Amino acid sequence: MQAGTDRDAFSFWEAVPEMLSRTPLCESEQTVVAGIVSRVSVDMARVEGAGGERIGSFLVFNRSGSRRPIFWCFNNWVEPVLLARVLDPEQPLYGMISFSRFVDTWATNIGYMEHLAETYLKALLQIHLPKSPIIAVNCQAAAIAEIMAIRYLEQRGMRPLLLVLEYTLRKRFDGPVFLMFGRQSNYNPFRFARDSVAHSQTLTRNASWGLLAADHGGYFLQLTIARLATFVNDAAAYFSRTGRISSDWPRVEAGEQSSGMTESAA
Repeated sequence: MQAGTDRDAFSFWEAVPEMLSRTPLCESEQTVVAGIVSRVSVDMARVEGAGGERIGSFLVFNRSGSRRPIFWCFNNWVEPVLLARVLDPEQPLYGMISFSRFVDTWATNIGYMEHLAETYLKALLQIHLPKSPIIAVNCQAAAIAEIMAIRYLEQRGMRPLLLVLEYTLRKRFDGPVFLMFGRQSNYNPFRFARDSVAHSQTLTRNASWGLLAADHGGYFLQLTIARLATFVNDAAAYFSRTGRISSDWPRVEAGEQSSGMTESAA
């Protein structure tokens, strides 16, 4: 860790609200949200046939796989195509995309975050799942998945696994969370002085961490994506068996140090 550093990875996400809000939208705001969702749908149509199958709001891979499905909000449509190639072939992957590319400013994205997340949540709830799913995300779309996981638990009474890459939690979620960071990344809170474990323990009862030997933005590149897939496959398998995240973790790649990371158990 870089003890004494004034700026830490938490500061990247300070604009994301800590509390959920169901503030209704006026007619003009509803039009804005509908326009954003429409642009995402048009963008998705461009990549149909790239290996995935379009089902509603999702680009789906390994649909008939036997494992619990992962609903992952990516930054672009290339990422799910690449990840699906290296995941366990029995692992269904439902890809969705961040809305941030389709809004003018980050503030606009934050302002409509809950309403945009509701779009994906409704699509998820329409799929019959006998057991709770895995809701995953990377970086700027992370607040969407965080909201989806909380709302899914509220509405279905089942705890999904929240799997996040390069994001520090902002909201309280009473379910298992696996947080992954790049060792060299400025989004990795374990590089800085603030106690990241204690922070997560205030927001969830069951959290574990994983460190990848990579920098921010490099997780879907050829040298790293297989290691990312190993973390994801292992987390999904453990959650499917137990409904929790593993007490044997944190996961740290060979040659890495855990920086004092520990698991938080209920």
